[in-house]
Amino acid sequence: MGKEVLMRRTEADNAEFHPGADCTRCPHHKALTSPLRGRKVPGGYGKCTRADGVCPPMADRIKRAIAPPQPRPATPAVVPLSAREKQLREELEAQITESITTTFYIVGRALAQIQAGKLYRTTHRTFELYVKDMWEVNRQLAYRYITAASVVDNIRQALPGGDDGDGDFVANWRQNESDTDQPSDPLVPVPIPINESQARALADLSPENQIIAWRKAVRTAPDGRVTAAHIRKTIKLLRGQKVETATQKSRRDTHQAVEDGAMSPELAELLDQLFAQIRAEQKDGWKRTDRATVQRVLKGLLTAVGAEV
Repeated sequence: MGKEVLMRRTEADNAEFHPGADCTRCPHHKALTSPLRGRKVPGGYGKCTRADGVCPPMADRIKRAIAPPQPRPATPAVVPLSAREKQLREELEAQITESITTTFYIVGRALAQIQAGKLYRTTHRTFELYVKDMWEVNRQLAYRYITAASVVDNIRQALPGGDDGDGDFVANWRQNESDTDQPSDPLVPVPIPINESQARALADLSPENQIIAWRKAVRTAPDGRVTAAHIRKTIKLLRGQKVETATQKSRRDTHQAVEDGAMSPELAELLDQLFAQIRAEQKDGWKRTDRATVQRVLKGLLTAVGAEV
């Protein structure tokens, strides 16, 4: 059997298994006109004068060819899709195919449902492998679509006239709206994000603050164009207004305490300087100061104030 395998050897086989890359570089390779005995190289030219007729790389290949195949490791059982799941997957994939270049929202929602129901399980081991193989998108982009679609769903359910929710962050933003920038009228429709970059700019906010930031961005957008950059600028402005509101309240409290005789003017002056510096650091984006360190120091200060001498 070894000779039969050897006779079927091709020039490509020689290039793969001979250490010299091809038979012509082997010292046993001779021209057909050579007086040395040998036989024609299968699929090539010249002849091989090796006494045993088989070079070591080829002998190893023959050994592997006649060896019994090794059993493959057992794969975990895959739960087959039900008829409804199969139909749902086909419908969702059709939506993705039709909409991958036109709308992020349909793609994001379809991918979210496929991921949540593991509708990819009969063909792919993980969701990441599914989107890479099926749609040629990486994991990050797929999850960006899913996140953006969830933002749109959140805004769609709350607008127009939805409940903004509660919480200090939300309440402070609402209080900072000017008289000429009234909260959205429930009867006035507010558009929803129309591209993935708009929704992604809101993704890091809580659901309540996504709604408030989007309303503010829509009302203040130059020429009505709500870009992702404008949304980020709006979020930064709203966060700054929260700090400004808290700072002003603290200053009013200190001045009132001085008038009531509950605080010395010297301490009130120092606190005013502290509030002003905190505001300056916030406007600078905390580039020169670590915000977490400031918070830790202020907590220590509160502890010191509360300690009895």
